[in-house]
Amino acid sequence: PLYKQALELRRRVLGEEHPDTLSTMKNLGSLYGTQGQYALALSFREKVLEVRRRVLGDEHPDTLTAMSDLGVNYHYQGQYDLARSLYKKTLDLRRRVFGEEHPSTLVSMSNLGTLYYSQGKHDFALPLWKECLELRRRVLGEDHPNTLASISNLALLYKVQGKYNLALPLFKQALELMRRVLGEEHPDTLAAMRNLGSVYYAQGKHDLAFSLYKEALELSRRVPGDEDPKTLVTMHRFARLCRDLDKLDLARAL
Repeated sequence: PLYKQALELRRRVLGEEHPDTLSTMKNLGSLYGTQGQYALALSFREKVLEVRRRVLGDEHPDTLTAMSDLGVNYHYQGQYDLARSLYKKTLDLRRRVFGEEHPSTLVSMSNLGTLYYSQGKHDFALPLWKECLELRRRVLGEDHPNTLASISNLALLYKVQGKYNLALPLFKQALELMRRVLGEEHPDTLAAMRNLGSVYYAQGKHDLAFSLYKEALELSRRVPGDEDPKTLVTMHRFARLCRDLDKLDLARAL
């Protein structure tokens, strides 16, 4: 309500194209985006990009942010062709304006890789995610949340491709770093536990998978709770593993 009220007042007093009006419009679009209401976010993000392109030009940092925001919106709406076009343009421009190693350039690189991954175009995602991880390690450091996300992304891609020998060291590193940086109960740490457990399971290393799934389930039950969808996924995987190991009493209890 406050953003909407502020936008209405700024439109009336300052006009549609004033920087403060556009800033409020961007904030409102971001709010809807974080709530998953992409249809509501769309009109604000399209308007912000249209005005910023006209007033500031394509290479202005604020225009590039608006371009990226709209690309994300299209991506989550499943409009992959529109998203890809914007992601590629934003990446090209950020490379030229900011340079290859700038954090914003790396965000664009990661976004384009994520889009290809979500489309099952793994051969296109792989070089982008590998380059992004290499640069983030060098620029941001090993412990930065964005670097951790890149490690997890690349590990997940290798896992989906069945390249467990490549996925395993990355998942192990991701979990070790996330425990230290984010803490034991952070959702990303729990996801890393599940992912590493799933690789061990696929490799037939059931004892190692068992200890990870058990720990992940105990932590998930305590933090998000028994009814959280990811807790239920962990519970299902752990029960399946208990059955495979003939720990039927444990499986039945779940």
